[in-house]
Amino acid sequence: MKHTSPFALAFVLALLPVVGAAETIAGCTRGVLRDPARQVYTCQGGLVIEAEAAARLTFVVAAPEGPPKAVRLDAGAVWIELDPAQVKADQPGFQIRTPQAIASVRGTTYAVDVTEGASAVFVAEGQVSVKNIAADRTVRLGPGEGVDVAADKAFTVRTWGAKRVDALRARFGR
Repeated sequence: MKHTSPFALAFVLALLPVVGAAETIAGCTRGVLRDPARQVYTCQGGLVIEAEAAARLTFVVAAPEGPPKAVRLDAGAVWIELDPAQVKADQPGFQIRTPQAIASVRGTTYAVDVTEGASAVFVAEGQVSVKNIAADRTVRLGPGEGVDVAADKAFTVRTWGAKRVDALRARFGR
């Protein structure tokens, strides 16, 4: 499995062709990449959010000039990278909120995928806490682990197989 640090990703993103002019959204600079098509948000504090072209997401900001504290993801997938040095143990981490789950970062690289009636969270590096909203239960995922959260409260942590991980990574050009 290939691992990329947030700093290496930021460097690579600077070298890739950006389609259209960059703009600022919720304190993040947005660019659009090809092959596969996706939007990349580079935010303060070492946060990088890649969203599939068809992803439906909304930024939740705490302060107008600061980085987002969360993203609401209603469809599609996002790939998140956050420098672990930027995460403070005594403060809530960055969150991806879906209809079924809340994934809270603890300084890591992870993906969240929302389909009709379910959300999946996969951790490539670090740790992520995932709360099943319907079951009001939280689990912590480590590298290589994922969880599928369904509306029927199904909630099982598993080590994801290479085929599933590779398919998810391919959606983000990895």
